[in-house]
Amino acid sequence: AETRHGTMAKHQRLFAFEGINGAGKSALIERIAAKLREEGYALSCYAQPGATMLGHHIRTALEQGRAHNTVAKYLLFLADRIETTEQHIIPDLQANKVVLLDRHIDSAFVYNAMFDKVDEAFVQQSHAQIEQAIPHSVFLIDVSGQCGASRMRRTDRSVAAEVAQLEQLRQYYLQRVQAQNSLPCEARSAYIVVNGEFALDTVVATVHQHIKQALLR
Repeated sequence: AETRHGTMAKHQRLFAFEGINGAGKSALIERIAAKLREEGYALSCYAQPGATMLGHHIRTALEQGRAHNTVAKYLLFLADRIETTEQHIIPDLQANKVVLLDRHIDSAFVYNAMFDKVDEAFVQQSHAQIEQAIPHSVFLIDVSGQCGASRMRRTDRSVAAEVAQLEQLRQYYLQRVQAQNSLPCEARSAYIVVNGEFALDTVVATVHQHIKQALLR
């Protein structure tokens, strides 16, 4: 099932996972995917960037520090999002698969617009110009900056700077969710904040329950 708004389409089988680095998204998605497959659902998982050949090259360039201009970096992420949507997400949804995304559109607003200060209107307009799949639900896996830094065990930056940056990003995510939840329900995803500092089994059970409710409607 899907609901269309212009070039946007909200899909009943599409779910996105957002959160700061160290929130535990990857481990959570792996567990949720395993449970849904056991229950007989055909399923795909995609992380951005990296789901396409272009995305792989973009991830490599970013990891090697070859993209410094914030607008250029945003456009690289946008290009990967377009390719992933057209080559994978839309075809999988048309094939009646459940699709789980490790980051999606909200990351562009948090990391590129709010953190890197790329013009938010430009980010909004550039996404509105392409065919996009709107998730039924967006799960914000919420952890403190301290928790995220501890889980990553980063050593290339001072701990204090790492924690401060992650906490700032966390607050941006919470602001984004609050702003989206103020919009009419039919025009947006359902935004669900999940405490990612709870035991993984607890987080898995919470998210799995929400997804099953959506799939069984």
